[in-house]
Amino acid sequence: MTSSAPQDAGAAPPGEGLLIFLHIPKTAGSTVLRILEREYGRNAVLKAYDAHDADEVAAAVAGAKRFVRVLAGHFPFGIDEVLPAPSRYMTFFRDPVDRVRSHYDFVRTQPDHYLHQAACSLTLSEYVRRCGAAEPNNDQTRLLAGTGTARSSGTADPEMLPLAKSNVDRLGAVGLTEEFDASLILLRRAFGWRRPFYVRRNVRRREHRDVDRLSPDIRAVIQAHNALDVELFEYARDRFRQQLAEYADDFERELRRFRRLNAIYRGSGLDAIAPFARIRS
Repeated sequence: MTSSAPQDAGAAPPGEGLLIFLHIPKTAGSTVLRILEREYGRNAVLKAYDAHDADEVAAAVAGAKRFVRVLAGHFPFGIDEVLPAPSRYMTFFRDPVDRVRSHYDFVRTQPDHYLHQAACSLTLSEYVRRCGAAEPNNDQTRLLAGTGTARSSGTADPEMLPLAKSNVDRLGAVGLTEEFDASLILLRRAFGWRRPFYVRRNVRRREHRDVDRLSPDIRAVIQAHNALDVELFEYARDRFRQQLAEYADDFERELRRFRRLNAIYRGSGLDAIAPFARIRS
């Protein structure tokens, strides 16, 4: 018999309230967004990626001429303070070295990105040390620390870390890019989803795709400039493992079944069909 994980004290019941997808860049967010669109309906997912502050996000929600059930964006934790209650959060974390490498490769392919010139003119090591931006420097901690501490520059205040860890504990469920399928099972149970089948989206080939090929020196530079993220990722991974332990032994069986069915889904072509809203009985 499957057990249910306990909900956070301030969380809404599964399926109720506004679901906030705090999208940390380069953590498989495009794939997650497609899942959310299929689960809730494309029109019910509001993408606030162009908003620059909490007021703009609130205005986007208030101005939406449709019923919004999911809010997605690269905004920091705490955005719920200016939104109608109740709200619940979800996010995915990623190993900081892998995430920074992915970010660097992505920016180099995007001529319109404000860091494109820097990424194309600097090596990965130089980029992390000299670009002065937030993305390759503790950005996971910065976003989880909250609206009061998030900055657009690459500066990192050690006081962000305990705030970020506290907010990890407030998430409805912790997702890890490296444990994507298992994370989806946890999220499905936390939020009452159907089986969230998917096809990987926004995945780019790159010359050195395996992050393990990075030299020890480059890895050391990335880790040094993301020391807060390294510790936060370990904390989030521990929380993820705790969530797995809260369920009965049938989790692995459910995970294997999900992977078999998702392989069928990937080959079916159904992902190309317009997302549909969940129909509740």
